[in-house]
Amino acid sequence: MANKFKNIAITGEPASGKTQLCEAILHKAGISNRLNLVEKGQSVFDSQNDEKERQLSIDMALGYFERDDVKVNIIDTPGYADFIGELIAGIFASDFVIILVDAEKPMTASSQKAYTLAKKYGKPAAFFINAMSKDNADFDKRFAQIKDRVTINAAPFYIAGKDKKIDVLNDENDSPHREALMESIASSDDALLEKYLAEGKIAKEDMAAPLMKGIASGQIVPVLSGDAITGDGVDSLMDFLLKYAPETDRDASKPALAQVFKISSQGHTGEVAYAKIIEGKFSQGSSIYNVSRSSSFRLTQINTLQGSDRQTVNEALAGDIVGFIKLKDVYAGDTLSESKNAEARPFVEFPQPIYSVSVKSKTPGAEEKVATSLAAIRKENPVVRFGFNAETKEMVLAGMGNIQMDVFAKRILTNYNTEIALGPTRIPYKETISIPSDAEGKHKKQSGGHGQFGRCVLKYEPLERGAGFEFVNKIVGGAIPGNYIPAIEKGLIAAMGKGVIAGYPMVDVRATLYDGSYHEVDSSNLSFEIAASISLRNAMAKARPIVLEPIMFLEISFPEEFTGAISGDLTSRRGRINTFEKRDGVQIIKAEVPQSEISTYVNELRSLTKGQGEFTTKFSHYEPAPANVMNALVDKHSKEQAEGR
Repeated sequence: MANKFKNIAITGEPASGKTQLCEAILHKAGISNRLNLVEKGQSVFDSQNDEKERQLSIDMALGYFERDDVKVNIIDTPGYADFIGELIAGIFASDFVIILVDAEKPMTASSQKAYTLAKKYGKPAAFFINAMSKDNADFDKRFAQIKDRVTINAAPFYIAGKDKKIDVLNDENDSPHREALMESIASSDDALLEKYLAEGKIAKEDMAAPLMKGIASGQIVPVLSGDAITGDGVDSLMDFLLKYAPETDRDASKPALAQVFKISSQGHTGEVAYAKIIEGKFSQGSSIYNVSRSSSFRLTQINTLQGSDRQTVNEALAGDIVGFIKLKDVYAGDTLSESKNAEARPFVEFPQPIYSVSVKSKTPGAEEKVATSLAAIRKENPVVRFGFNAETKEMVLAGMGNIQMDVFAKRILTNYNTEIALGPTRIPYKETISIPSDAEGKHKKQSGGHGQFGRCVLKYEPLERGAGFEFVNKIVGGAIPGNYIPAIEKGLIAAMGKGVIAGYPMVDVRATLYDGSYHEVDSSNLSFEIAASISLRNAMAKARPIVLEPIMFLEISFPEEFTGAISGDLTSRRGRINTFEKRDGVQIIKAEVPQSEISTYVNELRSLTKGQGEFTTKFSHYEPAPANVMNALVDKHSKEQAEGR
């Protein structure tokens, strides 16, 4: 049994061969007796049916190989931006990050993002240029892109392609690659740099310690290459990981401590909690305390994970990554310990959702099943949010993109036998008035016996944005008895909630009651509620009602070359650009844009920037909608009323 551990996140661009590389590693390690091909649906890492059908990774997956008393855990992460939560958690749990780049294609934003996240969480990284056996593979071009776009610390280590294999580190030649590597190693250590400048070379015995230190600190970012299909360079990558990837920091002498970084629902097995053992040793059957939730449970089963295959083990040592089976009320980020005195460990910062859809059940009476399935999806995907929006009266599911939402809908159908419909979310427009207006509301009805009578006169005034509704009672002399005043306010609130011109709630209005009359026998609370709603409706003839639209604050980050395209696009969306600035070499635009104009902005921004743009959004304020927008909403509401909807 291994007692040293290295945890490696495999990251990078979509369709660059990340999962295929994981399969190649298992094959080279002798774990699989054949090379499982992703394109043929054979991968143990892409174990879900939808992953096999789409031929893309959706969930993080784990595997491992052992050599020379070292267990190397592999964390295979998705490349598509929709599944960035999996990437973040995978990098967080790792000790070293491999970033894949396609040898034939220009680099995309995914590589830069993976490197940025590795730096954020203090993980050293290396690049692997894959698919080097292809006709148009170009190591030098991809290496130059890594150095220019990602990090100047990139250093060539191993070049493996169709026609050549160059061990840059160990082949003592005068190639430009060797020179670049020696300069990188020398630059990571002041004393070594001085010696290198004086002698023009570095002896092997002087190289080892600075090289290890430079890689661990990120001052040296190795670049290797090969091909996950042909196997070229895979052995060299494995040797590199065993020799140079940092070991997990751990303390086996302390009480057991672990952190869960992923919850995975796996068919009949149930929930599997992926956990990194930080300190001590966990044993099957031991009593564990969930520090994050102040609850206790017994650890019934520990598994090592080889893609979709699992093997039960009796214990898990500090530094290892394992699966805990069927734990109760455990979530990603939770800290587990033998000791109740342990402190909860900090977890990752997941991005805020940027794409929302409404959710409806296509199956009558299945709303509870839909809610249950969405709760399970939320537990597996902490980046996702869902809930009932009381303002727009719809269930809303929010995440990172339309591919992610489509995956969830199909999984709910497969796993819960419940079909859901996804649609655009409603925009929470409001209504208000522009100028003061006075109006009487009179309700009189006689139908035998007691009749109905209520009369009230009110003044309506616009308030500043965000003020809401204000009701003022200025009745004097008993024109309306005090016990009917609350009914008038209630009637106004109900009528304003339904809207007057477009069916949206009315806000930012002061209603002052100053006159009215009543009947000793026929007046009632209901009569005055109806009279109040009539008064409001009558007032609209002079109050110039308008529609207010929600304005969102956007912060968009992207390479400077796309500034013109993004600025023009924002203008076409009726956006107002507030500021331009640069931050960490990236262009930042801060703008205000109507919510109705950005419902699918994540897709358009990725298209405009070749996947290199990102944004965050939050509510800013309400402001009057332009005439064309308001008229369209009013016409739609009138048509729905005419149709009885």
